[in-house]
Amino acid sequence: MSGTPTRHVPCQKSSSTPCGAPEGRQSGVRGCDLDSTGDSTYSLLSPIYHDSFESASEDQEEPRPQPDPPPSHSCDIKPSDGTKKHKAKTLIRMELERSPSVEFDLTAWEEWIVRKAREERTEMQKRALKEMALKEEKMEKEKDLERKKIAAEEKLRDWLQVKKQQEKLENEMKRSKELEEMESKEQKRRETEEKAQQQYKEWLKKKKQEEMEKKQKEKEEASKREAELKERRRKAEEKFQEWLKSAKDKPRPVSNSFAYSNGKLTGYYDGTSYPAPSFYNPIPWKPIHNPPPEDSLKKNSIRKNKKPSSSALYRQTPAVSCKPKDSLTVGSSQKHRR
Repeated sequence: MSGTPTRHVPCQKSSSTPCGAPEGRQSGVRGCDLDSTGDSTYSLLSPIYHDSFESASEDQEEPRPQPDPPPSHSCDIKPSDGTKKHKAKTLIRMELERSPSVEFDLTAWEEWIVRKAREERTEMQKRALKEMALKEEKMEKEKDLERKKIAAEEKLRDWLQVKKQQEKLENEMKRSKELEEMESKEQKRRETEEKAQQQYKEWLKKKKQEEMEKKQKEKEEASKREAELKERRRKAEEKFQEWLKSAKDKPRPVSNSFAYSNGKLTGYYDGTSYPAPSFYNPIPWKPIHNPPPEDSLKKNSIRKNKKPSSSALYRQTPAVSCKPKDSLTVGSSQKHRR
C-alpha cells in the first residue's frame, strides 16, 4: 500500500473521500452533527466513532492522559477548506485515544490517516518526552548548580573561617613577638642603665679617692712647706743671731756727706746721712734706643722734601761724652784715703 492512496472524484462528493465508502454509516456517528463538514470529513470520521474500532499498536504503547473534548460550539461554526484536514486529524487523534479497542475494515486512505495520526502522536510523545527530559536535565543542572553554589559557599565560609583563624593566630604571634621585643629592649635598657650606674659609682668613687689623695698631697705639701718655712726661719734666726753677735765687733761705716768748700768738694761727718755704698757700677747708664714709627718717618721725609735743608747755615757740634761727677765715687775715694 502506498503512503498516499488515490482518490476518486465523483460529481456530488468531495475529492477527499475514497471510493467504496458506505453512505449508510452516518447513523453510527455520535457527538454533534458533522454534516456541515462535508462528505469527505464524514468518510474520515465514520469508522472512528464506531465502538468496535481498535488500533493494532495501542497494546504496545502506554496510555496517555486523554485531552478534553473540543467545545460543542465548534460544531455549529462552518470551517474553511484550509482547516478541514487539520480538524479531521485532530478529531481522529482524539478518538483514537478514547477508544483503543475498536476494530474496522479501513480503506487505504483511512489507514493512512490513522497511521499518520499515530505517527504524529508518537512524534508528539517523543517530543514531550524529549522536552520532559530536557526539562529534567535543566532542573538537574540547576540543582547541580545550586549544590555547587552551596558547596562553594560552604567552602568559602570554611576558608574565611580558616583565614580568620590564621589571621588571629598571626596577630597573636605578632603581638607576642612585639611583646618579646619590647621586653628585650626594656631588659637591655635596664642593663645599660645598671651598667651606667655602676660605672658612675666607680667613677665617683675614683674621683673621691683622687680628691682625697689630692687633699692629702696638698696637706703633705703644705706641711712640708710649713716645715721648710720653719726651717728657713730657724736658720735665718740663727744667722741673724750670729750676725748680731758678730756685728758688735765690726767697725761701723762713717756717715759722711759732701759739699763744696771754696770751689772744692769736701766731706764732713753727718749723722743723718747714709753711709757711702760699698759697690757701684763702673759702666755708665745709657738709654734704650726706640726706633720712631713709620708714620713719623714718612712725615719727616715729606717735610724734608718740601722745605730746603738749612743745616748748612748752622755748624753741627759733635756730641761730647761728659762723665758726670759721682759723689759716691769721690766719697769712697776719700774714705779710702782716710
